[in-house]
Amino acid sequence: MTNLSFDLKTPEHLYEKLSRELERLDAAVREESQLRAIDHALNFAITAWSMCDWLFAAGRAVSVATEKGGFKAWVKDQSEDMQLCADLANGAKHFTLRRESDIKDTKASKEHEHNTSVVQDVVQPVVKPVVRPVFAGGGQYRLILSVETESLGIVDVRQLFENVLSYWKDTLNRLPTR
Repeated sequence: MTNLSFDLKTPEHLYEKLSRELERLDAAVREESQLRAIDHALNFAITAWSMCDWLFAAGRAVSVATEKGGFKAWVKDQSEDMQLCADLANGAKHFTLRRESDIKDTKASKEHEHNTSVVQDVVQPVVKPVVRPVFAGGGQYRLILSVETESLGIVDVRQLFENVLSYWKDTLNRLPTR
């Protein structure tokens, strides 16, 4: 098979890309670039969910499942954060999810440090990113991305992605190398 991912050749390389994507998301949030933050958030979710494909293709999932679908189901069973990430990735890739999801909405918002929502500007792809401006002290706003779920309520995307990054780091260390 031909590798079409430039110089990314292992699941560890994809994990490093995932880590860089989170750094780019953080930079976009600091710069208050809502559209760049949304781009990096969706890139993170898609890359995080792609880790399943990479681990399976590298033969690292055989101790868990013999089929890729079984491995993906195992990952979602292991981590509620990965379930949310899978829904974000699939919603972004396919425009809408074709099945029920715990995710009700996504929001990109600027909020005051006291968490007072000032403005809501709904952006409407499949996962409806919404932006709320928030003060960060002294009239400053801080850009926040969040996911609204049925079971967990509002989930901060930055924390969700930090959990996902930790999940993959632990999983890479747990799964045997080929």
